[in-house]
Amino acid sequence: MKVKEMTTKFLVIIEKSNNNHSAYSPDVLSYAATWKTVEKTLASIKEASVVKII
Repeated sequence: MKVKEMTTKFLVIIEKSNNNHSAYSPDVLSYAATWKTVEKTLASIKEASVVKII
């Protein structure tokens, strides 16, 4: 069985506070990430958004 990979783009907003960065998507509810660096925050939000259906 061949599985087709699908890609969807979502807007992600990254905000900086005094000690960390947080990211969320207004298009996807109940999904956010917080880390010390922008890179880690973005990687975490990308990982949280991956859904695999087998």
